[in-house]
Amino acid sequence: MSDVPLKEHLEKRIEDLEKRFIIIQENQRENLLYAKRELDLRLAGMNEVREQLADQARTFLPAKTWEIQHQYVLDRIEDIKIWKEQQIGKQARANIISIVSASIALISVGVALIHLLK
Repeated sequence: MSDVPLKEHLEKRIEDLEKRFIIIQENQRENLLYAKRELDLRLAGMNEVREQLADQARTFLPAKTWEIQHQYVLDRIEDIKIWKEQQIGKQARANIISIVSASIALISVGVALIHLLK
């Protein structure tokens, strides 16, 4: 007789443990699904950022190309400076020639007036 209640008790405990195990498994499954959804959302966000960075990187100028083009611009600026200095020099020479010519003309007029007055 004492075996039956013990057997029933153990069967009841095993049944309770099985129910608890099933509940634990269901909770773990739900937690796993939730974690998977969260991970999928994070990965989607990361992929979006990665795509944006890749798109942005396509618009960047490679460093070597920039260096070459930058040097070209610097060379052109230097050429413009030299040209400007040459133009300033030419203008200064033209001004000097104009002043000399005007002076010669004034002197000639002065000499002519002196000869006329004599």
